[in-house]
Amino acid sequence: MVVQYPHTLTATIVAESHQDDDGNWVPGSDTTREIKCRVEPNGGGRQVQVADGSLIVYSSIVYMPRGTTPLQDGTRVSITSSPVTAGAVLRFSQGQLNSRLWL
Repeated sequence: MVVQYPHTLTATIVAESHQDDDGNWVPGSDTTREIKCRVEPNGGGRQVQVADGSLIVYSSIVYMPRGTTPLQDGTRVSITSSPVTAGAVLRFSQGQLNSRLWL
């Protein structure tokens, strides 16, 4: 049987610092999310257009279930199952059939 999402993506989401009631800065706490996914390496030198309009050659495209909560550009992620890879999110897209991100 073919497994649609055989890999696991681990995202580290860094919360911004904020001021408490006394005006003191409190560092944000990091949270971790695990998402089932399928990773496909970019073997052809394809590019993705990022938020500033520039084209960047991405290393991998990651497919996730439709409706996955979006990850912000720049979020650090790693794929903990083979193929092992890591990087920062270049772009996130919600499609009709799945969610995708580019590393």
